[in-house]
Amino acid sequence: MKNYMQRLLNAASLIADAEYFVIALGAGLSYELGARVYGDRLYSAMGDLTDESLFVDMYDGFRLPYSQQRRWAFMSRFAHFNLYEERPLDIYRKLLNIIGGRPHFIISSSVDNLARRAEFADSDLFSCRGRADKLQCLRGCHNVVYPFDDLCKTMCESGVVKIMPTELIPMCPVCGGDMTLNVDIYNDYFVESYEYKEEYDRYYSFIRKAKKHKLLFIELGERATPEFGKFNARYVIEHITHRVDGARILRINKYEPQGRPCNYNKTVCFDESIVKVIGDIDCMSKDSGFIK
Repeated sequence: MKNYMQRLLNAASLIADAEYFVIALGAGLSYELGARVYGDRLYSAMGDLTDESLFVDMYDGFRLPYSQQRRWAFMSRFAHFNLYEERPLDIYRKLLNIIGGRPHFIISSSVDNLARRAEFADSDLFSCRGRADKLQCLRGCHNVVYPFDDLCKTMCESGVVKIMPTELIPMCPVCGGDMTLNVDIYNDYFVESYEYKEEYDRYYSFIRKAKKHKLLFIELGERATPEFGKFNARYVIEHITHRVDGARILRINKYEPQGRPCNYNKTVCFDESIVKVIGDIDCMSKDSGFIK
């Protein structure tokens, strides 16, 4: 895309004018921060669990016909590599700086909890595809989720294993069947727990209020057509922006920057690095003082 500086100025103008913000954090941002689910990182983390030709990305492990013990070897590694590896979190501080204390809400379609690790308030966050640090019944027999942090760390303490010891494998406390991660990734029985519904209700309440004001969606790395998941953040953003006069979109997406034609005049797009664009806008905000 051309005219980078002009697009930066247009983005700064949208931010200066906005009264409410919704920030959508997609997989593209996590990838930029090192949480790549394909390539060298995939094969170093998971390559011994299956033939490389079957593993296009790390999410494929959720649909492969593993035995119970091998499935938990995969899931414990998936959670470990996506939840506990160190990530640079400076971009989240810059986002908060750009917003400058104005009302905001975060939608995260990544399951790596980076937004929570960056200390966004839980009350302002909706993890629309679930969380890899929670467990649910594999068949969704009830809508309660359970913490996985301590068990995951125990599973990984002995190092990399291909077969998880049966004594470490959790079983559903209600039906006695298998459990799985509470993530909406190839999961026909994704559990929308009480906590999940609370998060959605807070998001929906925020949107109802924000639609009466100048609303800016800052969309970072959201896929236009996600392969899985019931909640399509990008579709929701495009739909609301089309219907609400005061809504605008700031989209940073390397591969899919363009949105719906009906919103072209309400959208500023970037196909450059998310970290670069947010960093440049943060510098502009300090220089020009457009933060309210």
